Amino acid sequence: IGALRLLAATVRSVAPGLRLLRTCRPDLVYVSTATVPLWLVLARLTGRRSLCHLHEAESGVPMPLRRALALPLLLSSSIVANSEFSRDVFVSALPRLRARFRTVPNPVPGPSDVTDARQELTGPVRVLYVGRLSPRKGPQLAIAAVNELRERGVDARLQLLGSVFPGYEWFENELRSIVARDRLADRVTFLGFRADPWPVIADADVVVVPSLADEPFGNSAVESVLGARPVIVSDAGGL
Repeated sequence: IGALRLLAATVRSVAPGLRLLRTCRPDLVYVSTATVPLWLVLARLTGRRSLCHLHEAESGVPMPLRRALALPLLLSSSIVANSEFSRDVFVSALPRLRARFRTVPNPVPGPSDVTDARQELTGPVRVLYVGRLSPRKGPQLAIAAVNELRERGVDARLQLLGSVFPGYEWFENELRSIVARDRLADRVTFLGFRADPWPVIADADVVVVPSLADEPFGNSAVESVLGARPVIVSDAGGL
């Protein structure tokens, strides 16, 4: 059903998209994802140059689907990937794309002032998770790790800095249930989303990025390094 709805929405968008391009007559059509290839098609139909900026890469997707995602990129004038990993995932599916790629890492701003880490870990170890509360991002692993540290006699505290996308409230409720079940309420704190993460990073001893799926780049890992904190990441993708 979802695929049929997407197809219907795509068909309905063709005529308005063509009118927009013929009216605005842009020098370049910027497409920010490979998952919505319609604009690459419309740009080619109207004789406009296009640039596709890739922020995604799923090496675990079956090869036929990866090729299907990569094929529309042949219509683009040039392609920018945010990491070598993202580039390689698409090139492995369609080697002809290699010559069109340029790799431009995400620009990640750092803090205005860097706070030095604690020289001695007196008291609890302060662990920080930064990212969306999503099953694929692995905050449940961070909670499990703190629980295991407790069982090993290591006093650790975990802060979860991030929130859920609308529709994923069930997952936050699940995380809170795990915390309650394992009696970790005094060790795990939900901070929610904050536009300025630097004060929280400055207060941490170590940052974790325990993603369960491929990360094309990993902004939160870079932020942790810019904040002068050691960061433990999953061996996944661009991380």
